Formats: sequence, C-alpha cells, structure tokens
Amino acid sequence: MNTKFNILWLEDADDWYPAARSKIEKYIEIHNFIPHITRLISPDEEAIKATENIRYDLVLVDYDLKNKTRGSDGIRALRDNNVWADVIFYTSKSLGALEDEMKSQILEGVYRTSRVDPYFSDKVKNIIDKIIKRSEDIINIRGMVMDYVSEFDTMLRKIIEKYLSIADSDEDFAFINTYAKKIVHKSIDDAKKQADKIEADAFYVSVMDTLLIDSSKLSRVVNKLFKTRYPNCEEMKNFHYDYEETILKERNNLAHAKKKDDSTGAFSFIDKDGKETVYDSTKCSEIRAAINKYGKLLVSAIDYVE
Repeated sequence: MNTKFNILWLEDADDWYPAARSKIEKYIEIHNFIPHITRLISPDEEAIKATENIRYDLVLVDYDLKNKTRGSDGIRALRDNNVWADVIFYTSKSLGALEDEMKSQILEGVYRTSRVDPYFSDKVKNIIDKIIKRSEDIINIRGMVMDYVSEFDTMLRKIIEKYLSIADSDEDFAFINTYAKKIVHKSIDDAKKQADKIEADAFYVSVMDTLLIDSSKLSRVVNKLFKTRYPNCEEMKNFHYDYEETILKERNNLAHAKKKDDSTGAFSFIDKDGKETVYDSTKCSEIRAAINKYGKLLVSAIDYVE
C-alpha cells in the first residue's frame, strides 16, 4: 500500500454527496493518506469496465441508483470485474430492505449501514481504520518506504539532469561533477579508482551511477546545487540533513526492524544505544506524512530549476 487511499463510490444524489465526500476526505487526510475518490452514478457496463486493473481500498454503494438500478447490481458487477475491496452498502430507507437485498443476492465482503449520520460516518471511519491498520505491518511499511526512496532518487536525478541541461558553461558542469567526486572519495574508499576517472563532461558517471552515488550522496549533491546555485529557494535549505534524518534513516531502521514477541503484530527497531522505536499507528502515520511532504517538495524543486 502507498499513501494513496482509493475509494470507488456509487452514488447518484448530488445534494448529499459533496458534503459526505468532504467528511471522508478529511478523515483520510488526518491519517496522512491522500484520498482519491472515483464516483459512479450508475453501475452500467462501461463504468464498471473502467474499474478494471485499479486497486481500490474501499467501495461505497448506495441502495437506490439511477435508471432504476440497485446498488446490489453494482456490487455484483464489481465482484465479477475482480474488485474485491471491502464494500459499505448503505441506504436512506429501512435497513430491513437492505438486509433482504443482501440475503437474496448473497453479497460477500459487504458491511451495511444507514445513510443517516452518525451511523454512516461512524461505519465509514471504522472500516477505514481497519484498512489502515491492516496496512501497517512490517512488510507493507518497509516496502512502502523503500519504494518511495527509489521514486525520490529518480526525482533527485531529474533535478540534476534539468540543471545540467540548461547549464551554459563548463564550470556549471564541473560544479556538480567535482562535488560528486568529492563525496565519493570521502565515503567510498573502494570506489576511489572509479571516482578518479570522473571528467567534467562525463557527469553521468558520477551522478547517475547508483553504485557511486547512493540515495544519501544524491541528496547531498542536490543540497549543494540549491545551496550554491539557488540560495533563495527557502524550501530546499538544509534539504540533505532533513531528508537523511526523516526518510533515509527511517528506511535503514526499517530494514533492521523486527516483530515484537507478542500477539499484536507490532514491530520495532532498537538502535545501537538500546533506544527502541515502536512502529505503531502514530509512527506509521508520521512516515506517511514525511513521504507526502518530500513528494511535493521534490516536484516543486524540479520546477524551480530553470
């Protein structure tokens, strides 16, 4: 799971939907997920087909939909199209009708509720909490951080490539290459011979080679670039230190984190000084917040280089 929370929503009531959607989006954002809600008015064949190959975290379905269709028709069509996310089936009418519909259709993986608050909001929040909790195990969190570090590496390289593409002098090229060579010499003795071969016109060797420039060094190169060439970019001041502490250190800790000896499924990391970091819901939410922060920051940094 990444930091996006995908919801598919079958609802045709324009007067009720916007306010209900806003409440759900705000609740998802509290947990530092980014809500992505796709709305369908009715479960026609073309609309259902569009859900193919999309992984939804939750599906919300109204009992009565347009064109005299039932929400149960939509649920059945989604299941036939291999959408197996949890479903919340709701109605503004009697829950008895909803229960009868569920029994007659034999709908699987479906929760029922009234559309009236607080029943609707409470049910949605409870199921969202369950889905988030399920995503916060050691494998998912570790994989999520590693995937995003890889994505951020690509964005950092894009910043450097963009700068070099508009550089108008040999000194501009040498600036990046010289600094890259310096940090390679300092931290990777085994790569010293390779670093000696770096020339001003071969910046790809130093900056684009992942064996020479790992995630930490890459962030240092970008930090140096902004500090020297774009000092007025406040958002990128102290970028390397903050990124190293918040993202890269977290990635390294998660690589060595272990499950606790209890039945909760919790996991933790103990550093060399014996300090324990427990990856509970609060900690996992903080990680998602950091990922969202640096995703936005690096997009802005790419645009800033000109």
